[in-house]
Amino acid sequence: MSKWQKLLYIEQPYPDNYVDESFLIEMKKNQNVRELKYLDIVYESTRITQQLTSVFVFVWVFFILETIELDLQVFVPFGSLVLFYLLWRQDIQKTLVNIVFIMILSGLTPILKNLTREISDDTIWAFTLTMLLLNLLFHDYSSTNDTHTRFPDSLSINAAMSAAVLLGSRLDSNQKVFVLMLTSILLFALFPILRRVQRNRSQSFDVYLSVLMTLGCLHLWIMLSPLVGSVYLFIILFTNLVGPWILVSLQKYKSEIQGPWDEARIE
Repeated sequence: MSKWQKLLYIEQPYPDNYVDESFLIEMKKNQNVRELKYLDIVYESTRITQQLTSVFVFVWVFFILETIELDLQVFVPFGSLVLFYLLWRQDIQKTLVNIVFIMILSGLTPILKNLTREISDDTIWAFTLTMLLLNLLFHDYSSTNDTHTRFPDSLSINAAMSAAVLLGSRLDSNQKVFVLMLTSILLFALFPILRRVQRNRSQSFDVYLSVLMTLGCLHLWIMLSPLVGSVYLFIILFTNLVGPWILVSLQKYKSEIQGPWDEARIE
């Protein structure tokens, strides 16, 4: 019997699925697998920490608004943050457009306040939790674009805005609803862009910001609810320390094989 040849255009006395002992010689394993380093994964996970913290701060703002009597002094820090961002990042024309948008939002506040008022509390909490989880799930953690958002980040922002509308129906004044909506815009639409700007300028920015945000959010929740503060701290520690360790530990089980059976690649 003639020796088998790896040729399809000649007839050979072998079945179509026949392979000889040289078939696996060219097999390569984990050739394109990037080795993961623990500290690198910890650094990358700080972006998740920042978004998680934004969600917890947003929920904290809601509970504070629900339990306090609002006066005009509450608008000062929020207004200052918005104006700082608008004046620092954009030209005068775009700044005026955004200011008009905020004024329109203020005018729509009574509508937003009553939009979901007839929905039961249990449904509101369930839908709000779902929207915030979608915000975390679809947030664009890898983007470096500091001027535009891309899909699915737009879906993440819309989910956060929906959560704000849902929770706004449980507040007792239009002013509180406006503050909550403004907070959601700051945390989920403007703040991520600001983070990307600073990230492009400094590689260590994410670490410093994550530590500052974590300590600040933990302090806020410990004063309001030690239980929620403890849960928040556990989630952050798991995300930043335990999660990367698990990912690096599981890398040794990764098996990627390549060989002559793969599609040809033009180089």
